[in-house]
Amino acid sequence: MTKKKMNLTAKQLKFCELIGRHQHNLTSAYSIAYQCDNMKASTIRREACRLMDNDHIRTTIEKLKEETSRLDSIVLLSHKEAIIQKLRKCIDGEIELSQSQLTSAKLLGDTMALYKNVVVQESDSKSSKEIIDELTNKINKINTLQAKPDKLH
Repeated sequence: MTKKKMNLTAKQLKFCELIGRHQHNLTSAYSIAYQCDNMKASTIRREACRLMDNDHIRTTIEKLKEETSRLDSIVLLSHKEAIIQKLRKCIDGEIELSQSQLTSAKLLGDTMALYKNVVVQESDSKSSKEIIDELTNKINKINTLQAKPDKLH
């Protein structure tokens, strides 16, 4: 038996977009997409959940969320680059910025964590067994040295 490709209806697509792109909850998205003015809240919830049981709907929502996230990252990067370019031009004397423009650039950069320092710490991760073995060896060395007091000095 071959699986038939299902196309979404206009209402189903609107439902997916409201959840995937605009972060609506299920009932809100269903109410808007299906114009449920005369429906009970419990019916709207039930029908919205029924739609979410559809694999094609779920997959479409996930794709829209991923796409929206990717686009948001691109826009954020674009804004960061614009701030850096403007500040660089100001530093190089190509343009003059008013105090309010500088403050705005600073605030915008702060909201995007543009000025945040990132420190990467590398550590040698050891398993608990390796740590225990290392400590046991050190304790044994100390005990050996204490047993022979003439080697301490």
